Amino acid sequence: MTIIALTFSVLAAASVPCQEPVRIASATSAIEADPAFAEMRGRLEAALRSRRVEALRPLLASRVRTGIETTLDADAAIRALGLTDRDASWWAALEGLVAIGGHPVSANRYVYPFFADNPTVTVASGWCVSVGVVTVRTQPAATAAEGPVLNNHVVRRLNDTPAGWLQIGLADGGSGFVRVGECVGPMDGRIELERREERWVIVTLTAAD
Repeated sequence: MTIIALTFSVLAAASVPCQEPVRIASATSAIEADPAFAEMRGRLEAALRSRRVEALRPLLASRVRTGIETTLDADAAIRALGLTDRDASWWAALEGLVAIGGHPVSANRYVYPFFADNPTVTVASGWCVSVGVVTVRTQPAATAAEGPVLNNHVVRRLNDTPAGWLQIGLADGGSGFVRVGECVGPMDGRIELERREERWVIVTLTAAD
């Protein structure tokens, strides 16, 4: 699958709270052309959509990094992230990381989101990138009135409450709300995959970098 690479730089002190980044389609990497990787990505996407621990567990390495200095066995990692609860907002956050796309960091490692460990892309702390086309709501509710439509925009992140929603800054100086997972920032975690022999496994699931 072609990865959309966004080459832009966002400064935390920038005065414009919403901007359209440059979008460049890059060539498919050798990793993405690997049938074993394609199978892994398909299984990962399906597990996140279903929010079933039973589908995610076989994809994890025996030891999984869940923080900068924390590595746990797979079952402990699932408990630490609260993934035994299908309603936990972290499921949506993980799905957003995968939906926005990743990139290879070596011949045997692949990381989501695409701007993690990527020297060509910078997204400053306090900002996030909309995951494709996202409709902003005027209030943190699915039934609230619709606001602007984002399409891979970079927006200022204002608040993480109430649970399950993000408040973001808009170009007109106002604000709106998107669901967790619909806007991904550098502190929203990462998923890292590693090829071990002929199999890809998840070696990192972090809630924040």
